[in-house]
Amino acid sequence: MVKTIEAASNKASADSENFSIKLGELETLLTGMHSQSMILTQLRRSDQIQRDARAAAEDTKLLFAIAEKHKNDRIKSYLAAQISLISMSAKAWNDAVEYAKLAIECNPKKWDDRMYNFACIYAAKFDDLHQASDKAQAISFLDQYFSELDGQKLVEELGKAMLDEDLLPVKAEMRALAQKFGKAREVACRLALKYKSEQRDIDKQDAIELLKQYFERNGEKKVDATEIQAVVDKPEFQPIHADIVNLAKLYKEIKNDDKTG
Repeated sequence: MVKTIEAASNKASADSENFSIKLGELETLLTGMHSQSMILTQLRRSDQIQRDARAAAEDTKLLFAIAEKHKNDRIKSYLAAQISLISMSAKAWNDAVEYAKLAIECNPKKWDDRMYNFACIYAAKFDDLHQASDKAQAISFLDQYFSELDGQKLVEELGKAMLDEDLLPVKAEMRALAQKFGKAREVACRLALKYKSEQRDIDKQDAIELLKQYFERNGEKKVDATEIQAVVDKPEFQPIHADIVNLAKLYKEIKNDDKTG
């Protein structure tokens, strides 16, 4: 009887210790998760971004190991996505790609930002290493990401992507995707309004390039004058009105050249 009580007591003590360990790990995980939201913002302000990013990535890997131990795929996916973006800041490309893959593989909620993040990583990697295969991967992931959206949500996400600094190395391809999904004019409209509020020349240039793609989608000499007029008359395009009028004159000359040739 004494041995039975002693065995039960030992088991209870071990269970209590295991529970304390588990509770401590979960507390560490929750505390770490809370601080994660500020890490990328802090890194962007850092004067030694690569060094700080490497340290932050190692800390986050410890949290990932705890989530993996407790088989929590949702937290694993979130932390893997964080590690991939932090590693991008450190230009640690192997880790960035590896954890971006993990973020997609263990993604029970099917969060679509995981695919977008992967595109950003490959675009940044292309900007750093200038490998054409990375550029192709970035566009492929963006294509997949946008193909799952439609309507206003698609326009919003295309517009955000055009403003995303991480995607600057593939900006021309981004404009082509906007045209592919039939949203070049709508995205141009968003950029024109952005230009009005922030006066960034790059936004105006992108809006004009998108409109050119929209007007010329059936060929340079088949531009529809009524479509140009509709854009000229649209109040949202007022911030770049003069540029659109110049475009209209250019297309008129193209058509005249076509007739006289």
